[in-house]
Amino acid sequence: RSAEVLADKEINDIQERLGRVQRPSWHRGPPKNLGNAEHSKLKAEQWKSSIKFDLPVALMHLWGQDRQKLAHSMVLLATVIHWRTLHVTSPHHAQQYTTYMRAYLKCTQEIFLCHSWHPNHHAALHIREFLYIYGPMHGWWMFPFERIISALQNMNTNYKIGECLVHNTERKEQYKQHYRRIRENNVGDILHSCES
Repeated sequence: RSAEVLADKEINDIQERLGRVQRPSWHRGPPKNLGNAEHSKLKAEQWKSSIKFDLPVALMHLWGQDRQKLAHSMVLLATVIHWRTLHVTSPHHAQQYTTYMRAYLKCTQEIFLCHSWHPNHHAALHIREFLYIYGPMHGWWMFPFERIISALQNMNTNYKIGECLVHNTERKEQYKQHYRRIRENNVGDILHSCES
């Protein structure tokens, strides 16, 4: 098990700094209490935008020279995410992704000497092939399924398996619209094939 990377004071400093980051109008920042147990789980898109933009900005300012290697690993990770999540891909994009992912893993290994690797680390090195075969990640990653799972988790079933109890008319209409969008995108067919 790794040692704690951030002390409580540092988490508080990061939260304070994140609150002062100036973002583009279209960019929603992470929860104000990021790093505390009280905030709900972040969605993949929130993780992506936090790691790609918010955290590097906050950490570079807070850490500067003191923890340069750790700040550098964060910038490498942000760069990895940038190359991996572009809406276009090419052999150059795939190569850049792989180069920065290897640099990030090497940097992480230098910082955390006792860190043991996990299957996700190995799998991350194979994304290059997926970018070649399937194109940009936006076409094949799991965000649509996350949205469906989130909607299902928020449904009131009163612990009755297979029943959805929606009494609020407005909420019922939202579920109907959501279900219509799922059917239009053939996600329902995908889910149905997973069941069988």
